Amino acid sequence: NLLVQERKQATAQAEGAFLFSAFFMLAVRLNFTLHASELRDRRLALSSKQQRLHSRSVARHFITSRYFLRCRSIAIYLTNDGELDPAPLALAARHAGKKVYLPVLRPRPDKALWFCEYRT
Repeated sequence: NLLVQERKQATAQAEGAFLFSAFFMLAVRLNFTLHASELRDRRLALSSKQQRLHSRSVARHFITSRYFLRCRSIAIYLTNDGELDPAPLALAARHAGKKVYLPVLRPRPDKALWFCEYRT
């Protein structure tokens, strides 16, 4: 039973990490000549309403992608410094019967990244 549970967690981690990356890449069109501080300043310059509209728009786009349609689980992150809010995506995933995970640093010396199920 423990092996089955570990295998499920590993599968969820792999799917979650991939979808987290895919969502991030869809959400951000990076101009590689900009520094991280410039990107942060541009994000923070958006109004709360603009940030919400962008988050919803990206979520609407992503939920029609084959990655989202085929997955059983998805990993999101908690926003910081004006980052794109994945809450609309998480809500759509839950509505579609998918499991939603958050990244967590394990309290061990290796501090490996782990994903725990997010339940609202």
